[in-house]
Amino acid sequence: MKILIVSGFLGAGKTSLIKAMAKNTGRKFAIIENEFSEFSVDGPLLESFRDKEANIEDLEITELSEGCICCTGKVDFQSTVVTVQNAINPDYLVVEPSGVAHPSMILSNLRPILYEQIRILAPITIIDANNFKKARKEFMEYFDDQLNTARIVILSKSENLTVDEIKRIKDDLGIGEDKFFPLEHYSNWTREDWDRLFKEELVFGEDDYQYVEDEAEKANETPMLNMAIRPFGVKSIDHLIYLLDQINTGDYGDIYRAKGFTGSGDTALRFEYVGGTYEITGFDTEEEPVAVVIGKTLKRRRLKELFDSVK
Repeated sequence: MKILIVSGFLGAGKTSLIKAMAKNTGRKFAIIENEFSEFSVDGPLLESFRDKEANIEDLEITELSEGCICCTGKVDFQSTVVTVQNAINPDYLVVEPSGVAHPSMILSNLRPILYEQIRILAPITIIDANNFKKARKEFMEYFDDQLNTARIVILSKSENLTVDEIKRIKDDLGIGEDKFFPLEHYSNWTREDWDRLFKEELVFGEDDYQYVEDEAEKANETPMLNMAIRPFGVKSIDHLIYLLDQINTGDYGDIYRAKGFTGSGDTALRFEYVGGTYEITGFDTEEEPVAVVIGKTLKRRRLKELFDSVK
């Protein structure tokens, strides 16, 4: 079993890439998905996608929502990886950490359980073409760890960018020739492009990704907070738009990310808010509706009143 870590800051598009990867490669996957919040939003999204795609109906999805797999949840994470290898033994285990994870620490946590049957591929990180400057400026600790740990850097939300514009982003990020950086959006990739993600195995040097406990804990100190609302409901799509516009005012805290879904069946709505912009799409799920808000500061009482006002 080969482990592929797919990191990326909040809202960069990790789940979208994993969906495309599963659809376009035809490989046998299992997925470990680690949410920053206690409730999962991306898990139901992956399950809905799996149920609709005939060629990936055996996609196994495991959610770890109780603690970050970098630190407090690392023992559960190690145990889950070993269990997946023994019980399912997929060709590949895709690990999707939360947007505020440190991939370098995840690699450190994986080292003790590596052997000939469990190996690690070159880590991937997803960079949001629209929001990377804001993310790096405000959350450099997370952003740079994800970028520096990756061997493959993929630009998301770049469908309408020219090659020259993508090259300028590469220069802005300071990406050297030691990293693979595709110059087109993955929606245009060939099968050969996708296969490249699975070719390079990570070889650990003696001192690579080694942490003593206090250094790891210090590195993982986070200013990020989250608030989950479950069950979550809105009277109409207009009320959902109002809710997201209000979140964007700054009156409810310094909010960088919000996501969730409301309704059920084929009438459900899914929303994604990242760094001041948002998107609302249709969604088919039978899961209980939930919303998650993430930011440096959260005015919880005001947020609760806001969510109550649109029910």
